[in-house]
Amino acid sequence: MAFRARGFSLIELVVAIAIMGVLLSLGLPALSSYTGNIKLRAAAESFQAGVQLARGEAIRLNRGTEIILTNAAPAADSGPAGSDFPAMAEEANDNLGTLVATGKEAANEPVAKASSAGDPSYNWLIRTLPLAGGGCGANAAASQAAACWLITGRRGAEGSGASADSASPVLIVGPASVSFTPLGGASGASDFNFSNPNAGACAADGGPMRCLRVRVEVGGRIKLCDPDANDPGDTRGC
Repeated sequence: MAFRARGFSLIELVVAIAIMGVLLSLGLPALSSYTGNIKLRAAAESFQAGVQLARGEAIRLNRGTEIILTNAAPAADSGPAGSDFPAMAEEANDNLGTLVATGKEAANEPVAKASSAGDPSYNWLIRTLPLAGGGCGANAAASQAAACWLITGRRGAEGSGASADSASPVLIVGPASVSFTPLGGASGASDFNFSNPNAGACAADGGPMRCLRVRVEVGGRIKLCDPDANDPGDTRGC
């Protein structure tokens, strides 16, 4: 006796699709929160590594460095159109006496930006401080001794899926800058707070985001911590 193969009926297919839809609707919020937390942690860990780099370069170069918050492009000065080197590129004579660029470019702009809850930052930049002391020289008239040389920088939109820095989902609230001496000490104790408001409120406010903080101590210790981890013995706490 021959048996005919039988597939799903239309009613069974509709029921299966409905069940899948319910399961997806239940899972999407959790997935969105998970993705938002991943982006937040990645941005905070990148900044922590940047602060550690700024401190390490201060010790290695035996000169002051700083990491600043900014909403301008974290890049070296490009200089005037048609010039051989950027306006503030460091130059030196080679063994034939020819003036050549060393590859170091000044990052006298952007200026540091103190951020607040209403006006947060999303970019950061690391640069050396002038050997002559004081602040970074103006692009047009600064001498080599007044230049702040670029080390590295990061755009808020980098790796976040955003098309523009201003659309960065992760926001930073903290002081305009923190600098390090050649001995590795910081200019002051500083807290940089990271949040992802597009994905939800911080856990401290009842939301799904595990907002993070990068803490810099005067002695140069740098720590990534969770302000909402308040249980005794919880090493994630601040």
